[in-house]
Amino acid sequence: MSEQYLESDRSQIRPKPALANGPKNAFQPAVRQLKSRLAQLTPSMNQLIHISIEVPAIDLLGWLADNPHPEQSYWQNRDSQFALAGLDRALVIEATEFSQVDRVMADIKTALDQASSIGTGAVFLGGIGFDSGMTGPWQAFKAVSFQAPLCFVQQRHGQFELGFNLYSTTRSGWHQQTKRLTQLLAGLCFDTPPKPVAKNAIVHRQDSLSLAAWRDRVAQTLSAIANGQIQKAVLARRVDLRLAHAANLPDLLSRWRDLNPASFSFLLSQSGTRFLGCSPERLFVRRHQRLDTEAIAGTLPRGRNRADDLFYGRQLLTDPKLRREHRLVSDFIGQQLAPFCTEIDTQHKAHVLKLSAIQHLCQPIQANLQPGVANHQLVQALHPTPAVCGYPRQAAKDLIDRLEPVERGWYSGAVGVVSDAGAEFAVAIRSALYRDNRLFCYSGVGIVEGSVAEQEWYELESKLQTLLELIEQ
Repeated sequence: MSEQYLESDRSQIRPKPALANGPKNAFQPAVRQLKSRLAQLTPSMNQLIHISIEVPAIDLLGWLADNPHPEQSYWQNRDSQFALAGLDRALVIEATEFSQVDRVMADIKTALDQASSIGTGAVFLGGIGFDSGMTGPWQAFKAVSFQAPLCFVQQRHGQFELGFNLYSTTRSGWHQQTKRLTQLLAGLCFDTPPKPVAKNAIVHRQDSLSLAAWRDRVAQTLSAIANGQIQKAVLARRVDLRLAHAANLPDLLSRWRDLNPASFSFLLSQSGTRFLGCSPERLFVRRHQRLDTEAIAGTLPRGRNRADDLFYGRQLLTDPKLRREHRLVSDFIGQQLAPFCTEIDTQHKAHVLKLSAIQHLCQPIQANLQPGVANHQLVQALHPTPAVCGYPRQAAKDLIDRLEPVERGWYSGAVGVVSDAGAEFAVAIRSALYRDNRLFCYSGVGIVEGSVAEQEWYELESKLQTLLELIEQ
């Protein structure tokens, strides 16, 4: 890795696209067109119907805040070139075991191939757990779950569309779904005046690990490294928060995204439980046969001033422990992708990636895929990476299963979107689970030779800093 100092600051606020200035009637022609098209449809079994119509620009998270629903969904990619906000679900494809991700991806491909589309085409969004364990607060979630929203607004390259998806296997199911859609369309709100968000408060905090317990687990991990069983393991901690009142999650995610605007932001719901996050890390993006991924590892705080910040950035590039941790991730990705690619470019120099509270080492990796490579093969090859699990992967995962006191669920899993043109996934870090005024916050750190338990404990807390501050703002 070169020691040349390169940096990208993703904490800088990007200008938002010009939005429609509030008139609901600017969206009513599109709503009327969708109602008319819906009324003209005849029941169609086992085929995904997708219809979307161009509308004025709108803040998608604001739209979700204006249209409460127990099954809300949201995704925005890191460069803000695609975003999708959904209400309710037309088609859900899921599995209880990670080993079934091949079947889920195949079913999504079949649904997209056979879909009848007017507009830009259907998109599935969803996620994959760290593993198949879905207990405790994760009981509503499956190991793998993707959905096509019933009603949605999406943005592609600055163009906005309002639309719907329909899918049913029975005539009665079709009528039930169209009835729900009719009610949604009739009640949609657009660009209502912003409402003041009541200040929230954390009334109770409980950590899944004490500092003493953390020291013990780090010691066990370092022993496994010294014995040659593993080279790295990523240990995580959960912090359970009870809030004074219900959180406005679209507003919280919007403010979170504003602090780290070049991150992936997401909100996924299952039976009233919601998983949200603002992740800096890409698992991969696939556009036909082109693949882009990256190695992110090594963490230090942002500086109190410019000189401090530069010092920490240079330390990321020169510290042997941090470079070793990053190299494990980079080498793993190259090895895992090799069977599926005609060409892999891992020669890009690592640069310093700056977020609002912390900074990482980041190395872009590009590849050209062999013909016939499916999305599930890429997911299985890359997930979980050493950045969230460790190396070797299975040995590190076995250690994590033994040492971590709570299930990760979808934390450090993968979240993203799948369409007929490709797929894009983020690593589900900087994330939290919400249900009934309780927020379950997760953070993890990589343990390698030379790690110090107290320093890693501080890093665990620094990764939660932004979210904890946002809750009480």
